[in-house]
Amino acid sequence: MEAAFDAGLATSDAGALLLGATDKAIGLVKRFAGCFVDSRDPSLVEHEVPTLVGQRVFGIARGYEDVNDHDQLRHDPVMAVLAGKPADAEARPQPPPRHSEGQHKRN
Repeated sequence: MEAAFDAGLATSDAGALLLGATDKAIGLVKRFAGCFVDSRDPSLVEHEVPTLVGQRVFGIARGYEDVNDHDQLRHDPVMAVLAGKPADAEARPQPPPRHSEGQHKRN
């Protein structure tokens, strides 16, 4: 007998994909995100409000109540799919940051 545990990007949390498909059909996250006013400078925005709300809603639904879990979840292939990105998005080369510390506009 031989056992292999190298399933690659397998997940035991595929139910979240059903949740994502349901959200896409009814637009709950998008409507919920519409309740927020985004007063950030658009030139400095990396993630739109619907993306941030979706991350939080799907994280809570998957049992990750603490915001500090999201630093690790950004590498999770299921969260990538729920955010509308390819599951291997983290493996692709990323563009350089749009600005560095200290270059933010100050009012």
